[in-house]
Amino acid sequence: MKGNLARHSLFALFVAVFLSAAQSQECPANYTAATSSGYYVLYFGDSDSGGDCCASNELAISCGIDVLCSDPAIYDESFGALAPYSSCGTSRELLVGSDNSGASTTCDEAMQYVQNVANQSDLGCDSDQFSVARRQALALCGSQAYLCMAQRVGGICGDNTTLVEVDSTEAEDSEVDCPPEYVAAKESGFYPLYLGSSTGFTNQTCCERYQVESSCGLDVLCPNPAGYNQSYGELYTYISCATSGQVLVGLDGASTSLSCDDAVAYAWNIYNQTGCDSDEYTAAIQQAQARCGYQSLECIGKSAYGGFCDIGVPQEDISAYQCFAAAQNTAEQAQEKGCASDEYMAALSETKALCRDDAETVLAATVGNACPYTCQSALNNLRAKASTFYTSCGTNDYNYAAQIVVNLCGPDVFIQINQELCAPKPSSCEVALDNAIQAAQKYGCASSEWSEALATAKSACPLSKVAAGMANAGVDCPITCSQAIHDLKRAAYWPGCFTFTYYQASKVAINTCGWFNYFIAVKENNICQTSPSPSPPQPPPPPPSPPSRLCSTNIVPNGPSNLRVTQLGSTSVDLCWDTPSNRGCVDYYEVQITPVNLYGLSSLFFSGSSIKVQSGQCVRVTDLAPGTKYSAKVTSVTTKGGGSSELTFTTVPAPPSPPPVPPSPPPSPPAQLCSTLIRPGGPSDVRVTTLGATSVEMCWNPPENGGCVDYYDVNVTPVGVQAVSVALGTIKVQRGECVTVEDLAPGTQYSATVSSYAERFGGGGSTSITFTTVALPPGPSPPPVPPSPPPSPPAQLCSTLIRPGGPSDVRVTTLGATSVEMCWNPPENGGCVDYYDVNVTPVGVQAVSVALGTIKVQRGECVTVEDLAPGTQYSATVSSYAERFGGGGSTSITFTTVALSPGPAGIVPEPEPAKPIIGPTVSSPSPEPSPSPEPEPSPSPEPIVPSPPSLEPAPLNPQVTSVDEASATVCWNAPLDATCVDYYNVALGSNPPTVENGPCKTFEQLQPGTSYTVTITSVSNVAGAGGSVQTSFTTTAAAV
Repeated sequence: MKGNLARHSLFALFVAVFLSAAQSQECPANYTAATSSGYYVLYFGDSDSGGDCCASNELAISCGIDVLCSDPAIYDESFGALAPYSSCGTSRELLVGSDNSGASTTCDEAMQYVQNVANQSDLGCDSDQFSVARRQALALCGSQAYLCMAQRVGGICGDNTTLVEVDSTEAEDSEVDCPPEYVAAKESGFYPLYLGSSTGFTNQTCCERYQVESSCGLDVLCPNPAGYNQSYGELYTYISCATSGQVLVGLDGASTSLSCDDAVAYAWNIYNQTGCDSDEYTAAIQQAQARCGYQSLECIGKSAYGGFCDIGVPQEDISAYQCFAAAQNTAEQAQEKGCASDEYMAALSETKALCRDDAETVLAATVGNACPYTCQSALNNLRAKASTFYTSCGTNDYNYAAQIVVNLCGPDVFIQINQELCAPKPSSCEVALDNAIQAAQKYGCASSEWSEALATAKSACPLSKVAAGMANAGVDCPITCSQAIHDLKRAAYWPGCFTFTYYQASKVAINTCGWFNYFIAVKENNICQTSPSPSPPQPPPPPPSPPSRLCSTNIVPNGPSNLRVTQLGSTSVDLCWDTPSNRGCVDYYEVQITPVNLYGLSSLFFSGSSIKVQSGQCVRVTDLAPGTKYSAKVTSVTTKGGGSSELTFTTVPAPPSPPPVPPSPPPSPPAQLCSTLIRPGGPSDVRVTTLGATSVEMCWNPPENGGCVDYYDVNVTPVGVQAVSVALGTIKVQRGECVTVEDLAPGTQYSATVSSYAERFGGGGSTSITFTTVALPPGPSPPPVPPSPPPSPPAQLCSTLIRPGGPSDVRVTTLGATSVEMCWNPPENGGCVDYYDVNVTPVGVQAVSVALGTIKVQRGECVTVEDLAPGTQYSATVSSYAERFGGGGSTSITFTTVALSPGPAGIVPEPEPAKPIIGPTVSSPSPEPSPSPEPEPSPSPEPIVPSPPSLEPAPLNPQVTSVDEASATVCWNAPLDATCVDYYNVALGSNPPTVENGPCKTFEQLQPGTSYTVTITSVSNVAGAGGSVQTSFTTTAAAV
C-alpha cells in the first residue's frame, strides 16, 4: 500500500493547481469556505450539458474547484463499474467507482432488497450477496433508519435493536486477488478514485473495509461526518485512505444529505427553526423523501423524533407500509404491462384506496411521469398527442392515450374530449349556409333576417352550393334576383296585384334584388302598373308563332337534347347540345369525360373531374389522349335533380414518331432521422432538372450531418445580377424537397443557393450550384434587339406545400366611366396559385362571380372589367385558388366609377345595369328617336325620364366554327343570366332575322370569297328584344 503513495501523491498536486482565487466572478460562500479550509475540492459536473461540461462549470473552476466531467469517449468495457471522467483542471483521465452505485436509490428500495435476499432459501443471512445488500442499505439509510425498518418486519438476520456484526471477506495480507476491472484501470494509466459508503460497521473502519480496493491501486475516499461543516453546503467531506488528505466532493444535482438519517435530521432541524409551513421545510422534507422513500421517512420520523409535521404521525385506518407497497406495485405494472393495461388500472385503484388523500403524493414519488394516474393528467396527455405532428388524431399513440382516458375518466368524458380535439371544424361556408337556412325557416323569405343571412351565405359559398343547401333543407325562397322577379310575375298573374301574396313577393324581390333593380324590373315588365310611363318604340315583333322556350322551375329537366361533337382533334373535343326537351329549367350543366376500356365499358379507375358549364351550351375539353375512345356525359343540374345524355367519340391518332419521354426521376431517398441537438449543415445532393427554356425544377436531400431543418431558403440569382431571396415559408422537411422555378431567361446562367434553417440555432448551412437555362433556337429574321435592355425580372418561387393567401397589392385603374382595369400580385406567403376568381359587386346589389379560368400566375395579372354603371361604388374581391387545397385566400377593395357629366337641364342620364362582363364588348339595342314635343310653358316643368334599358342580356363569345365556299356555321354562348331568354334573332347582313333556339346557325347558298356580318340578338317573350352581339366571316374563294 505504501508503494502506491508516491503515485497517489499526484492527487495532492491538484490542490496547488486549482486553489486560486476567483478572477472576475464572485465565488459562492461554500466554495470560498472550502478552498480556505485546506481541503482538496472535487466537483462532478453535469453529464447532460451536451459535451460542454467544463464550460458550464467555469465558475467552479475559477473558484479553485477541480471539476470532473463524464467522458464516454474513453469508456472501456474492461473497467466494469468504474465510470470514466476527465479533469477540467489538469485534463487528466480518471475512473471513479462508488460503493452505493447499485440499482437501489432510496432507503426503502435498499431495505426491500435486503429482506428479499434474507428470505431466499438459496441465499440467506450468511451469503455474500446479503452482506453486499446490507452494506448498501446502511449506506443509503444510515443506522437509525436501517434498524427502524428492520424492526417493522420483526428483525432481519438478527438486526432488531442493535446491529449484528457481519463478517466481511477481507483480502489476505500476503497477496491480494485484484478484480479484472481494477487491474485494467491500473494498467491503463488512469488515476482511479473510489467513493466508499457511509460508516455503520461495528468492527471495521471505512478504509479497512476497502483494503482490497486500496491494495489494487484505487484511492478510496471515505465519508468523514466528523469533518462536516455547514458552510460547505452541498460539498461532502471525505478522507483519502491513500494520502489521509481531506477532500470535499460535490455532485451536480445530487441531494445534500448522504443518507436517510442525515436527510431526516436536517429536516428536523429546519422544522425547529422555521416550522412546518416554510419553503425551507418543504425543500428539506422533499429531499428526505427522495433519499428515504415513503416508509423509511415515516419510520425514522416516528421512532427517532416522535413525529413532526405529519411525518410519523399515525393516520386512522391507513397503513403507510401498505400504501407504499401498493404504489410500488403500481409503478412496476406501469413499466411491465403499460399504462393502458388492466393490471395497471387494478394496481392504481388499490393504491388510491389504501393511500386516500396521500395517493397523488405517493404516486408522484413512485410512478412519476411514466403514466397518468389522474383523469386530468390523462386528458392533458391526450391533448398533447392530438396536437403533435407525428401523433395526431387516429394514430396509434393517440389511440393508446385515448384508452387511458377511457380507463381513468370514463367513456362519456372521452367522447366529449375526442369530439373537441378531432371532429372536423365546420367551414365558414357551412356556418353561413346553416344560418341562412335557419333564418328562412324561422323568419320567412320576406324578412330582413333572411336577406342578410342569404347575402352572407352567397359571399362565403358558390351559388350552386347555396342552391343545393336550400333545396336539401326544403327552403323554397328565391336566392337570385331573376328567381324573385319570376315569383313576383306569378303572384301578379294569380292571385293578382294588391293581394297579400303579391305584397310578400314584392318584399322578397326588394330584399333580393335591391330597390334599383326591383324598380327597373317592375317598369320594364309592366308588373301591376296602372298607368305605365311612356316607353320608347319597341322593335318590330318577331316572326309569327316562334317556338316557346319558357322553362318551368317545377319540372325536373331531362338530359340535354341533340348532344353532338362539333370539332375533334387528337387531344381535344368540342361538344354542343340543346336545352332539355321537357322545358325544365337548368341551373347549370355538368360535363364528364371518361375513357372507355377494351370491353366497351367506362374505366372504373379513371378519376377525371367534371366540368361545370354555367353559361352556354358548348364546351371544349382538352388534355385528352390521342387515338383513345371516350364516353361523354352531359347532365342537366338543378337542386331537384336532372337527366343526362351520353355519346362516345374517339380522338384523332397522334402523328408517328413522338418525341422520347424523359426518364422518370430517381426514387425518393429513404426516411432519415435527424437530431435537434446538431446545427444542420447545407442540403446535400442539390440538383437541377430542366423543364424548358424558362423553368427548372430544383431538388435536394437533407443535410448529411443529421441536423433537423425547420425550413429552407432558396436564392436564385442571374450571374452578375443582385440576388433576390425568396423564402418558401416554414416547411418541415425530413427527406428533401423539390420546387419549380419559373419565368427564367432562356440561355442564361444562374447561381442557386439552398440554405437550411433551424430556429433553435438561428440558421444553418447552405449549398450552392450554378446552371444555365436552355437557349431558344434562332428564329427566322429576329427583330433587332434594342440597346441596353433592362435585366430579367428576378425569378420568383412558389411552394405547392403552402395554401396560398390572398393576392397582394390589388389595385384598380380607371379606363372610363364604364370600365376599369384590375391588377394584382401573387400572395406574399409564396403558395402556388392555379387560377384566380374575380368577383365585382355593386354595393347593395347581388354579386356577380366571374371566373377567369385556370391562370398560372407567378408575378401578378391584370383583367379589364367593362359595362359598369357610371358614378357607382363597387366592391371587388380577388381570390387565389389552389386545386390541392380546394381554395385559398382572398383580398377585397372598393372603387367608384367616374360619374358622367350632367346633360342639359331637365334631362336625367339613362342608367345602365351593373353587370361586369369579361369577354367581348356587348351592345344593347337603342330605341328609335322620336320627335320631341314642343314644351308648354309651366312654372316648374317635370323632368323627362327615359325608360331604363332592357334587362335581357346579350349572347356571349360568337365564333365561326366552319366556313367554305357556299356555307358557314356561327355558334355563340348563352348570356351569364339566361333564365329570361326564350330565343334568338339571327340576321345575316341586312336580311330579315330568323328565329333560332340553339347556340348555332348554319348559313347556306353563300357567294364564294364574300364577307358577311352576322348579328345575334337575345329575345324574351315578356321583355322583347335584348342585347345583341356581332361577328363576321369571309367565305372561301372559288377554286380556279
